[in-house]
Amino acid sequence: MLIAHLADTHLGKKQYHLEWREQDFYDAFTYAIEQAISEHVDAIIISGDMFDTYKPPNRAIKIARDTLKRAADKGIKIYSILGEHDTPKTRDYPPQVLVPEIRLLGINDYMDIIEKDGAKYTIAGIIHHPPTQRGLANLKKKIKQIAVDAEGKTLLMLHQTIINFFKLERGLEIHEIPENISYVAMGHLHWRKLYRRSNGQLIAYPGSLEITSVDDIDDWKKNGKGFYIVDLSGDRPEADKIDVPVTPQEKIVLEYPKHRIMLAKIMPELRKHAESGKLIIHVILHLPRKLEASPETEIRQIISRELGGIEKLHITWTRRYIGEEDEKAIEEQLEEQDPKEIEKSVISIILADNKEPDKEHLELAETIVALKDMLANDDLINAQHLVEEIARHEYWLRKIRLPQATIITVTKTITSTRTSRPREASRKPMRLDEFLRGG
Repeated sequence: MLIAHLADTHLGKKQYHLEWREQDFYDAFTYAIEQAISEHVDAIIISGDMFDTYKPPNRAIKIARDTLKRAADKGIKIYSILGEHDTPKTRDYPPQVLVPEIRLLGINDYMDIIEKDGAKYTIAGIIHHPPTQRGLANLKKKIKQIAVDAEGKTLLMLHQTIINFFKLERGLEIHEIPENISYVAMGHLHWRKLYRRSNGQLIAYPGSLEITSVDDIDDWKKNGKGFYIVDLSGDRPEADKIDVPVTPQEKIVLEYPKHRIMLAKIMPELRKHAESGKLIIHVILHLPRKLEASPETEIRQIISRELGGIEKLHITWTRRYIGEEDEKAIEEQLEEQDPKEIEKSVISIILADNKEPDKEHLELAETIVALKDMLANDDLINAQHLVEEIARHEYWLRKIRLPQATIITVTKTITSTRTSRPREASRKPMRLDEFLRGG
C-alpha cells in the first residue's frame, strides 16, 4: 500500500503580490502530483492547507481539479483535511468541495477503510482544531475514538502542532497519539520532520511544497522541499523523500558602510541560482539610526547588474539599526532570547501585579500571546475561540469580582466633539477581539 503524503501546498498564495510566485505554488503542486502518479501510489493525501485561503482564486480551484483528475483517472484515491488556512471563517463550504476527486475527511466522516492484497488499511483524518484548551481536548477525544474504530494498519491525517518539535504554539504531545496508529500524517509545520517511536509508529511532517517565508530557507537548504512516499505494507511504515524544485531564496546580512565589500563576497553564492532564472533575496541591512542616506537603492542596482541573467528577481528588506555599543549589546542579547517567551514573561508579571507569577499567570499570558499572533494573521476563527477561553478564565472572576463570567460585553465609548451643549456619550457594542485589535 503506497501513499503520497503532501501538506501545506497553499494553492492560490500570491507571495509578495507577485503573479509568478502564485504560479510557483501551482507548478510545485502539479509536479508533486505527477511524481506521485509515476510512483504508482494507491492514494494521495493532503494534510491541510491545500489552499492558502478558504476563498482561493478560481484559477487555484481549476488547477487543483485538472491536476487531481489525472491522478483519479489512474484509480488513485485522494483524501484531504482542512488546515487553519482553508477552514471557512463563515458558515460556508470549504473550497475542497469544488474538487470532486477529493474525499474530505474530518467533517461528516473521519475515515475510509481500504482493502488491498488481503489486508485492511484505515485512512483517517481530523480537521485543524484551534490550540485552545477546549479545542485540544476535543481533538484528543476524536483521536482516541479513531484509534478504537480503525481496522488494520491506520494512517491518521492531522494539521496541528506537536510541541515536541515546535514549542512556540500549543499542541499535542507525542505520547497523546495512540500507539496502534501506524503513520501520523502531519501538516501545519512547514519544515520536513520524521520521527519514529519505539513501537515503530512514524510521525511525519512533509513540510510545505514551496518556501512560504524566510524562516523556511535554512530547512530547505538542509532537507529540500517536497513530500513523502509512504509504504504501509511492511511490518512498520517507511517514508521516502521526494524533492520538488522550487524558486531559490537567499537570506543575506549587510552592514553599512561595508555593504559593498560584503555584497561582493556573497555574490558568487547568489550567482549559483542564475540557471533557475528566478531568485528571491531577503536583505537584512544593519545601519546607524541617524543615517540620512538610503543604501537600498545602491544595493538593488548592484544585485540587478551582477545577476542580469536572472529574469525574475525579487528583493525584500529588513532594517536593523546600530546605536551605541551598550545598545547594540542589549539588542544582541535580546536576539538570543525567544521573543515570544519574553512577551509571555512580561504579560505574566503584569497579570500578577508585578509579583512573582505562578503557573496560572503564565498559562493565561501564553493564551494572550497566542491570541495576539492569531489576530495579527487575521485568523479570526481561532482567535474567537481564544477570546472565549480568556474570558472564561477564573483569573477575571477573582480580579474584578464578577458573579459569573458567562457573558462579557466590551463597549467602546464615542465622545462628541461638539461644544455647544453637553450630551451623553454614546456606546457602541463591540466584540472582545475587535477591542484587542484596536477597534
